[in-house]
Amino acid sequence: MDFKGLFFSAEGRLNRLSYFLLWLSVMVISVILSVIFSTILQGNLIVNYVINGVINIATLVINVFLAIKRFHDFDKSGYYLLGFIVVTNISAAVLAGIIMMIAGEGAGLAALSLMALAILLYTFLKPGTDGVNQYGNQPTALFDLGLNDNVKNINPVISDNSNNL
Repeated sequence: MDFKGLFFSAEGRLNRLSYFLLWLSVMVISVILSVIFSTILQGNLIVNYVINGVINIATLVINVFLAIKRFHDFDKSGYYLLGFIVVTNISAAVLAGIIMMIAGEGAGLAALSLMALAILLYTFLKPGTDGVNQYGNQPTALFDLGLNDNVKNINPVISDNSNNL
């Protein structure tokens, strides 16, 4: 398995289970590293902030590449991810601002969290396209990026009429 291609490339496709397990493992590793470095560097806050910042940026970059591959699985460009995030964040910010004015600050932050959860649920639950699409073959196994030449036997929708007289 090519870990560099898996975590730092936008090529290929990830099925739902692969995406969920990779996302979860990246998040768990990120939290564990943050806790370890925070424990080791208790007295030095500036170095601790810098290291945790680097961990958070690396986690963000990896998660963006994973999400792009997930969007490829349902035949959407990685730019759809950017648009999806921008639109939902703008609408969440407007909604959160309105809720903050009415109900208070905590309710507005809850609205932002719910919008982030909506993005995650969309990428976790939306089924991918069957068969080959413009981004590669259908992932058939766990952590299959859909870049191999093993294509499932797909019955064509349109017959070539070679058996008809």
